[in-house]
Amino acid sequence: MHQWIERIRPVAVQHCAAIEALTGGMVTRKDLRPNDWQKIWPELVVPIPPIDPSVAESIAEAEAKRNGGIRMHGDAKDRNNISK
Repeated sequence: MHQWIERIRPVAVQHCAAIEALTGGMVTRKDLRPNDWQKIWPELVVPIPPIDPSVAESIAEAEAKRNGGIRMHGDAKDRNNISK
């Protein structure tokens, strides 16, 4: 356990689900294996749905207002890889 706590070695895969359950989800498998959890537990990967272009534009406008009129992340259409 010392090596896990000090991050010398990652937590062994066979212990991760038990730790997650025993901590009531306060420590997740993603926390314990941040570099490879997607490969070990692909069922935990949740796809992010694309943002509606009009919503993305509203977000970009709000960000620009907060940043003094500067768009920090490009056009809203770039966020969804939508080409027009």
